Amino acid sequence: MLSTIYQISTKPIQEDELLDRDLISEGDEVNISYVKNPCDDRSKFVAYLVNNVLPEGMFQVADENTIIYNGGYEGWLETQCQKIKALSYSLNPANPKDCKYTFFSLRRSLVDPLATSDLFVTFFHDGVGVAERSSEIMNIIRDLKKGDKLYLGSIYTYHD
Repeated sequence: MLSTIYQISTKPIQEDELLDRDLISEGDEVNISYVKNPCDDRSKFVAYLVNNVLPEGMFQVADENTIIYNGGYEGWLETQCQKIKALSYSLNPANPKDCKYTFFSLRRSLVDPLATSDLFVTFFHDGVGVAERSSEIMNIIRDLKKGDKLYLGSIYTYHD
């Protein structure tokens, strides 16, 4: 399946900090078969990130390198916590087959709370970065204040 890798930071990303596609490593729960060349239409990928990947209404596009936080993390977190509680309450040792699915769903909710195949590189240096599931970007968003910006660097597609 073809998905996207977004390089994202709370600070503007300089040209020498852009990811080299051959130096992107896999984080936890990540499997990358190959990374394709940078995307041609950045604005399309940035719009997709804001409108389809990140929680609805949480961001707006400023330009093809910047998105602006509108708020909403607390509401998203409350919904996510309710989802996790519901999954944990459904655990029933009397039916181990159901437990297997529930454990998988719980782990997935914690590692990839946005339930997306897209990956995020939030830690990088000299073109090297680690692609992670969405828990990493949500940890960054947790500390944002309304009006704060996130900056986008490299955007690649990858196949898992």
